Order: sequence, then C-alpha cells, then structure tokens
Amino acid sequence: MDTDSEKGVALEIEAYEKHVDDVDSSDADQKSLDENTSNLLVAAVVPPTDDPTLPTLTFRVWVLGCAFAVLGAAIAEIFYFKSNPLRLGSFFIGLVTYPLEVTNGRPNPLGYIMAKTLPTRIYKIGRWEFSLNPGPWNAKEHSLAVILASSGASAAYATGAISVQTLNFKVPVSAGEGVLLLLTTQLLGYGLAGILRGILVRPAMTTWPSNLAYVTFFNSLHARKDALIDEKRRKLFLIVFSVIFVWQFFPEFIWPMLTSVAVLCLANGDGYGSITALNKLGSAYSGFGLLTFAFDWSVIGSFTPLYTPFWASANFYFGAMLTVWIIGPIMYFTNTWNAKSFPKITTSSLYTKDFQTFNPLSVFDPVTQQLNTTAFNEVAPIQVTPFFAVNYAMAFASLGAVIIHPILFYHKEIRAAFRRRSTEPEDIHVKLMSVYPEVPQWVYGALFIVMTGLSILVCQVYDTGLPWWGVLLAIAICMFMIIPIGIIQAVSNQQIGLNVITRLICGFILPGRPIANTIFEVYGYVSLIQALLLTSDLKLGHYMKIPPRHLFVCQITGTILGVITNYFVLVSIMQTKGPYIDGELTDPTGQWVGLDTRIVETASIVWGLIGPQRFFVGLYKTLFLGFVFGMTLPVIVFLLHKKFPKAGFNHVVIPLIAAGSGWVPQVPANFITMGFIAAFISQFYIRKYKPLMFERYNFVTGAALDAATSINVLFIYLVFGLTKTVFPAWWGNNRTTSERCGL
Repeated sequence: MDTDSEKGVALEIEAYEKHVDDVDSSDADQKSLDENTSNLLVAAVVPPTDDPTLPTLTFRVWVLGCAFAVLGAAIAEIFYFKSNPLRLGSFFIGLVTYPLEVTNGRPNPLGYIMAKTLPTRIYKIGRWEFSLNPGPWNAKEHSLAVILASSGASAAYATGAISVQTLNFKVPVSAGEGVLLLLTTQLLGYGLAGILRGILVRPAMTTWPSNLAYVTFFNSLHARKDALIDEKRRKLFLIVFSVIFVWQFFPEFIWPMLTSVAVLCLANGDGYGSITALNKLGSAYSGFGLLTFAFDWSVIGSFTPLYTPFWASANFYFGAMLTVWIIGPIMYFTNTWNAKSFPKITTSSLYTKDFQTFNPLSVFDPVTQQLNTTAFNEVAPIQVTPFFAVNYAMAFASLGAVIIHPILFYHKEIRAAFRRRSTEPEDIHVKLMSVYPEVPQWVYGALFIVMTGLSILVCQVYDTGLPWWGVLLAIAICMFMIIPIGIIQAVSNQQIGLNVITRLICGFILPGRPIANTIFEVYGYVSLIQALLLTSDLKLGHYMKIPPRHLFVCQITGTILGVITNYFVLVSIMQTKGPYIDGELTDPTGQWVGLDTRIVETASIVWGLIGPQRFFVGLYKTLFLGFVFGMTLPVIVFLLHKKFPKAGFNHVVIPLIAAGSGWVPQVPANFITMGFIAAFISQFYIRKYKPLMFERYNFVTGAALDAATSINVLFIYLVFGLTKTVFPAWWGNNRTTSERCGL
C-alpha cells in the first residue's frame, strides 16, 4: 500500500469534510457531509474519461442480451412457483456473457467467442452500415447486454395476480388481458422515470451506490493491460470470487448451521436447556435473533452493506435492532396484547379470536366472490402477533416519513432540478454524456400516456373489478411517491415499499373486491418499482457512458421479451401444475408449492375481501398513529439540525429507520449482526482510515462476493437440487433446526 498516497487521500477527504462543516448552516441543509464524500467515491470508482468511438448497440449485444432475457425470464417464472426461488442475477449474467481467453496462463478479456468466430465484413443497407464483429468485446457492450438481459430476466409481479385470479378465484384471464396486464405494469413506470431523470439521474448527489459495484465489476473484467490498478482489481476479483465460491458450499450445503449461528441457543444446551427464554431471544428463524451470527454471504450481503453509505446502513440496522431486539422482546415478555398466546413469536400469519391459524378461504364465497359475513363473524376479530402489528405501524411511519424527509433536506435540489438548473457545478460525467443525443422527453411522455390508456382499457374491458378512476388513482400514488422514494434510494441504496399503502387505500375505497385490490397494488406499487429499476439502469448507463437512446431501446426490448416469456411459461405452469399451485393437491416432490402466490392470495383477501375497516379494529386502530409519527419525527430532526448544524442530525433518516424495522419476519433476523459489522468495517473503518484501499478495492470485493454467491447457488441447485442429493448427516446439519434452537 502506498502510504503517502493514502495519507494524501485521507487529507483530501478531511479537508473537504472541514469545508463542509464550515459552510453556513443554510447551505449545509442541502448537502450533507457524506453526500459530498460519496461524490469523491464516484470520482475514484468511475473513470472520468470516455471513448465515444467504442461500439455499443452491436449484434453481439442483441444476441447475448435477448438470449439471456428470455432464458432468465423463463427460469424466474418457473421458480416463482417453486419452493426454492432462483433467478439469473446481473452478476451471473455478467460473468456468463464474459468468456475468457487464456493466453500463457493469463485470462485475456476479449469476449473471444463471438469476436473470433463472426465475420468482420461491413454490411451496407442504403445509408446504414454495420458489422457483426466490430472489434474486441468492450465494457460498454458488456454492460449494455447485461442491462438488456436483466430488464427481462425476472418474474413480473403481475403473474402472481393472474395466477391467483385464475386458479384461486376461478375467474379466467384471457390471453389479451394477461399480456396487456403484464406489459402495462412493466412499462408504465419507464415513462415516468424517463420524465424525472433530471431529478433522479443527472444530479451528482444521486449516486445510486449499488451501481458503483457494477461499474467496478465491468471495468475490472475489461481492465487494460497497461493499467496497474485495474490489473490488481481484476486479480483481486478473481481471487475473492474463487474463495467465496468454494466457501459458500459450507453454509449452503455442507454446514447449514453457519447461515444462522444462534449463540444464545448454543449456550442453552443446543436449545434444549431449561432457559427457554434464551431460545426465543436467540433464534433468528422463529425468535428475535439476538446475538445471532451468519457466515453466509447471501445473508450478510442481503442489504448491500459494502455498497451502502454507512450513515444509511446505520439508520437501517438501528431500525432493525430497535424493533427486533428491544421492542419485540419487551412486548413478548410483558405479554403485551396477549403476545404469549400466539403459537409463534415473529410470524406474519393471521389468527382467529381463539389464537388459531386463520384460513382466509374459510370466509370467502367462491360463487359471489364476496365475503361470507356469517363465517367471518364466527372467527373475528382477526389477529396478528404484537410484533407484526408493530411492523404495520412502522410501515405506515415509513410512508409518512419518506414524504416529509426529502422536502425538508433536499428541497433545494428538487426545486433546482425542476427549474433545469443545478445548485452545484455540472459534474464531469454529465459533460461526457452530453455528446450523446438524449431520448426526447416527448418519447417518455408518450410511453407513459399510452401505457396509462392501455391500463384503463385492461380494467374496463376485462373483469378486474377496478374502475377507470381506480387505475388513475393507483398511478397518481406512484407519481406522487416516486420522487421522495427515488431520492432516498438514490442516496442511501435502500428502497421504501408502497405495497402496504396501496393495499390499504384500495381496501378502504373498494371494500370486498380482492381482485381489484391486487390489480390496484400492481399499478400503484409495481409500476414504482419498475420506474426505479429503470432509473438505476439509467444511472449505470450514465457511469458507463452508454448512449441514452441505445440504453432505452435495450430496456424496452428486454422488458417486452420478459413479459412474453413470463406469460407463456405462466400459462404452461397453470395448465400442468395448477392443482398444486392452488393447494387442491399436494405435490409429492415438494417442489411446486406456490408460496408467493399464496401470499398474494392472502393479501388480496385480507386487504380486499375483509378490508382494513374490519381488520384495524380495537387496539389495531392505534397502528395508524404510525403515519403521525412518520410525518412528525423528520420535522423534529430537521429543527434539531438547524439548531445544532454540526451535531450530525442530518444523518438521522427516519424513513430508513422505519424501513429497517419492517423486514423481520419477511426475512429471518440473522442478517442484522453480521450485516451491520460488514457495513461498519467497509463503509466506516476502511473508508475513514484506509481511504485509498477503500476507493480501489471495496466495490470490486463486493462485486466478487455477490457474483460468487450467485454462481454457487445456481451450481448447488443444478448439481444437487435437481438430483435431490443431500449431504450426509453430521453435527452441523443433523438436527430438526440447523440453529439448534429447541422451539
């Protein structure tokens, strides 16, 4: 390590931070310390150069991108209904589309398969000319092919709605309705995101931190032979990738206990001791996960601790610790809201008034598709565990806070973006991208208008139960929330969900319509998710210097290919595996269980059929106070920041605290301890005390960890999962629960 260089970088950051601290408080409001140092990271990770002569939208991009979009969409759709979810992640696609030529024992990143086999002849059609092989496989082509593929390589959320409507509610969905529903929900957000790219893409403050890992990934694979740092990064990537690929066999296959090492359970005689409270506190799967450690990168890296600024991770993990380790145990051991009467502690399951598991179908009349009030009154009121009730309150708080926080802390940037001017100098990447023609604003506007019209057409022509004004309301929610949620995600790498609020609103205005409730959620929530995915890709294209029009064409193409593939695979699965998916029969192999569709079904019945007016009764009415706290706390934090501008209150982000508190029990609590430790080591200690090491190697290490984990999971499934091969029983995997918690 070059000590003098490292000291120089440290002094630069220290001087910059001192400058920020010395700025007048009115200016400090609009730019927090870490937002500015994040730009230093961008400068270190993203090359401030470009070669506009490099080919981008080539034949190779079309072939590889389209092929993996179709393959990825098919795999994701199949596994959407299976017990073990699987999809082709961006890092996996990036590695597969990057064949290595080995020369003298050294990998040479030329993408040689197509580069060496395709003809180099230049074809001319009128004024147009092109070549199947324009030269070496470059980083721009590589990233564009991955963006094209990843745009389609997923299972559209609306396929769950189609499956539930067809199989569970026995309401047939025609091909026209199915394709249009998928197409509109996947493309609607694209138009909206393009219109707002001046707010969420161009400003330097919107770093989209996870994209820095992708930039490092592509640039490391395509490192120049004469660039010493790039060569070191590539070697580090290959070493870390190889080590983690081998290591992941232990937690994923050989030693599952490593995924969740429950220290308190082990201290209690492997969970079978006399102190049962230790099991409840220590189990991450069925308890609160206190002092539980994970040595599985799929768990540690689940919330991107190496890419997320530490201030954001600190807020997120504090929220998780506050709810899971403090509020949850206090409520349970004090028996608040009869916490000890529920069969499980942290589950999201619903229960009857007698604390029995609630079956939503028991109160659904399949003939009228309405609520059977007689049956419902026999089991009402419906209950959830006190821990999950707090999750609802936190979900409401996050929605209230995500509206207020950006207005208070980022109002100047938002106002400047709307006025098409910036409060800060135009950065080098904006200048470099100015040589490429932008996608006209009217194109995004036209796409948004057309998709809105088709969305109304779908709901008016077909039997969805959602009126035209309901579609417009759902889209309006998406439009209203995309800027605050987008800003939070762009600077913190964490996303605030809208699924609860969309379900809640529709449940109030259209009670007793479970199908309409699901469609409303799709247009209000999924469209937002798609918009933010597009926005993130636009920023990646910004960093990689991909012509915006080429990027737009690839995103639209990949999405359409994914929609078509999703639909045909969905129809095939419903025809062949329908009885297993809807629960009529049990799959003897245990593979076709349709857990995700059952979640959609339950949510549509609880929020749409039963409705929030029947669910949020009694004590549950107080949960709506979450909205009040969510909108009030950011104001208090902002006033404290104005009063004490150097105290660090601008790092307290209520939306992230509330968001972090709501992930358990959606995921086990084993991510908290090691996730926070990874964030602290990477984004705080190394970034602060080893800045040169951080800038050069942090993101390439994270990319290698993620890529190796993705490849390992796919390898284990193909080699051991399909053949139903299990590792021989031993101490590390031979108990009923791998945690050794006797719950």
